[in-house]
Amino acid sequence: MTAVICWYYLQKTKTGLNVRAVGENPGAADAAGIRVIRAKYINVLIGGGICGIGGAYSAMIICGGVWISNCVNGLGWISVALVIFASWSPVKAIYGSLAFGCFSVLKYYVPKSIISIPNAFYDMLPFVITALVLVISSVRQSKENNQPASCGTNYFREER
Repeated sequence: MTAVICWYYLQKTKTGLNVRAVGENPGAADAAGIRVIRAKYINVLIGGGICGIGGAYSAMIICGGVWISNCVNGLGWISVALVIFASWSPVKAIYGSLAFGCFSVLKYYVPKSIISIPNAFYDMLPFVITALVLVISSVRQSKENNQPASCGTNYFREER
């Protein structure tokens, strides 16, 4: 549901268009009258909040509500790989997360009497698929699949 809301926000609202403009070229967005620093701070806070809720949800489901060390076990890296795989598109992220989720629960649905594969293989499978997806995503370099042009760079209004 959150990904659908994010898709609508980024693709169908004026504020979402402003956020995408800030991500691509903050100097041009600033010249157009968009408050770049405010847009970056607000959206980083919203994204961090969504990540925190996702981490708490994972800890509650995986560990039954009891916090233990390493309870998330690298699921954050799978989510980062999912963002890269989805090319920063919330709709593609929904389909990708369903695929990664299918690999995560595969061990519960493969009959042990027919195929005798250790559970450790099934636990490893999402991470192997993640590595393959990252390699394939890095090979297929195209303009539309790249991250926003100014992603990870600071913007100083005085330097434009």
